[in-house]
Amino acid sequence: MQSQQLPVSKSFFSKRLFVVAVLFFFSGVAGLILQVVWMYRLGLVFGNAAYATAATLAAFFLGLAIGGWVWGNVSAKLKRPLRAYGLMELGIALTALLFMPGLNFYEVHYTSMVSFFGGQGGLLTLSKFVFSITLLLLPTVLMGGTFPVLAQYVGKGRRQLEIRGTFLYALNTVGASLGAFLAGFFLLSKYGVSTTYSLAVALAAAVGIGAIILDKRTVKSSAFEHENKTNDIAPENDKSVASLNPSLTLNYSLMIVLAFASGLLALSAETAWIKMFAQVLQNSVYSFSAILVVFLIALGCGGFLSHLLVRSSFRPLPTLLLLLSAGAMLVGLSPVVFNMLTDGLGYVAGGASWAGYLRSVFILSFLVVFPPTIIIGAVFPYLLKASPKTGKESGQFVGLLVLFNSIGSTIGPILVGFLLLDTIGLWGSIKIIAVMYGGLGLLVAFFLTSNKSLGWMALPASGIIFVAVLSNPPLVHLEKGERLLAPGNQPKALSQWWNRVKICK
Repeated sequence: MQSQQLPVSKSFFSKRLFVVAVLFFFSGVAGLILQVVWMYRLGLVFGNAAYATAATLAAFFLGLAIGGWVWGNVSAKLKRPLRAYGLMELGIALTALLFMPGLNFYEVHYTSMVSFFGGQGGLLTLSKFVFSITLLLLPTVLMGGTFPVLAQYVGKGRRQLEIRGTFLYALNTVGASLGAFLAGFFLLSKYGVSTTYSLAVALAAAVGIGAIILDKRTVKSSAFEHENKTNDIAPENDKSVASLNPSLTLNYSLMIVLAFASGLLALSAETAWIKMFAQVLQNSVYSFSAILVVFLIALGCGGFLSHLLVRSSFRPLPTLLLLLSAGAMLVGLSPVVFNMLTDGLGYVAGGASWAGYLRSVFILSFLVVFPPTIIIGAVFPYLLKASPKTGKESGQFVGLLVLFNSIGSTIGPILVGFLLLDTIGLWGSIKIIAVMYGGLGLLVAFFLTSNKSLGWMALPASGIIFVAVLSNPPLVHLEKGERLLAPGNQPKALSQWWNRVKICK
């Protein structure tokens, strides 16, 4: 059964797709507000912000992965993908409503849980993780399916998917950054948890209702029916690079590797940067909210950069190679830039007002996090153009990419937070992430069929060497005339400094 597809006419692109894009933007806003509230409330459950963050991220990306896979396959059988998308947004709103009663149930039976596990803290913490993931899995699975289902609607041919898919992805991510900003800096502090959560649920429901109304208007429009018969581009006439010359694109295995690695490395870099900023920021949730907002804005801008690259005539493999090589160098440079802007890891705006402090945090975040993230953020959406012709429907293809990207995004923070930081330190972790971007560039260069492929390999290889020879910033901020003592000779006044050293080593 064929899916009802978005026609190619210019009027449709400028009007109906605009409405769809606006809906997907507000879907991103609602999704991040929900995520911030989930993280905040789970912090009360766990009594530990790190555990709450880990549980929320694990549930969020696990749900996205499952949703991408399941709904990507389902989308190929949908007659009206836009209506299905609207129903999914309504489903997100309804299943999100189960979160608060679930927490109330936990609070009522907490004493029984403690008694059942006999005071074994490890088992109790594990049960909290399982409980949290169970609460969040339904709405996040639906969230993970929204992009594949919309991809099925907007992209009958590969070229349509490349252009429209990257645009929708970018707009949704920018919406997510707005949601993170509103929740972190305005809604929770001014209106509280209940009102903020209700607003996010209502916004998701409104997006769903809007999509259903748009779908009904589309179906009833005789003009739409006429356009759908006369103006649609058949898949065999699709003029994407993947269909015209498969040798210019990635092979299937490398596509999967890049989808997985782009999620893993981007979230690994975010985790390392948050730890890096912790060395110079006051202990405030607002500080880290600022970093998250800038990171999401940069990812969204990376999506728009990808959209521009997709519309250009640049060859996909060299373009990916340049993105990965530039990403390696910029990620590797980020500690150097950070050290320079903080005057050797000095505390940021220590004597400033609260508004001045937040302004300094945002400026520092933009200068350090934004440049590398906008480059690495373009890699995943650009796979819509650089990937081979798979024979899958648009929704299936996007669902496959979302699946592996979300799995990587789940593993990245765990890998950095619980392994790399403890074994090779902060600066070493960032170098490893940068070198891995360069390694991905080498893989792409290897698949370039040109006789000059060795020349292409020189670019990511140079990036790897550049990162490897960069000097690490100092371990701790020292004022003029001060020196760092060995751990056994430290006076108590330096104990806090040494804790920072152990993190940055």
